[in-house]
Amino acid sequence: YELKMESQAGRIKVVESYMKMDWKQRLRMLEIAKDLFKNDPYVATATGAQVRLLQIQRKCEADYRTKFVDLSINATLSKLIRLGHTDRAARIRKEFAVPEKRFWHIQVQTLAEEQDWNGLSTLAASRRAPPIGYEPFIEACVANDSTPEAVKYISKLALPNEKMEWFCSIQCFGEAAEVAKEDKNVDALRYISKCAKGKPAVKRRIDTMIRELGG
Repeated sequence: YELKMESQAGRIKVVESYMKMDWKQRLRMLEIAKDLFKNDPYVATATGAQVRLLQIQRKCEADYRTKFVDLSINATLSKLIRLGHTDRAARIRKEFAVPEKRFWHIQVQTLAEEQDWNGLSTLAASRRAPPIGYEPFIEACVANDSTPEAVKYISKLALPNEKMEWFCSIQCFGEAAEVAKEDKNVDALRYISKCAKGKPAVKRRIDTMIRELGG
């Protein structure tokens, strides 16, 4: 019964902490909650992580003169990347055991939203093969209206069919046809030719490829 009451009191303190506008009061409430959760290791650890995140966010606010408090850990990392402090974001992601793949997704999405194409290219080149593959790069470029950037990452895909599908999806029929030609895939060329009917010059070039392959 006593343990249950302590746990309930801890939860009340967590709720109260988020009703406090002053970060010092919030921190105090969370510290009390953490102590009350001492017999519930999982919740105590989670509350301790929230305390640590709040401390980090306050330090970031002091350093960069912009709001961080009340952001999630993902949003905190994204904001640091937007501000050009990726190294600090990387240290924080390790401290909070944010999975590597999730951190890569955050970086890709943030850099694309900022249209920092050089930064995105540098990130892609930082590993021989990105742990999330190249499709998230393509998706982020397309979502942020940069077909030329998407083309760069489509070209890095391993499978010809994947390349062709992506090129067709962004109306790059000439590029899709080049992949099909290199793969000697006449059926794919015929399909791409039909898709390219609104681009007569491109369609003529594709039809020439089909004839060259004996189709």
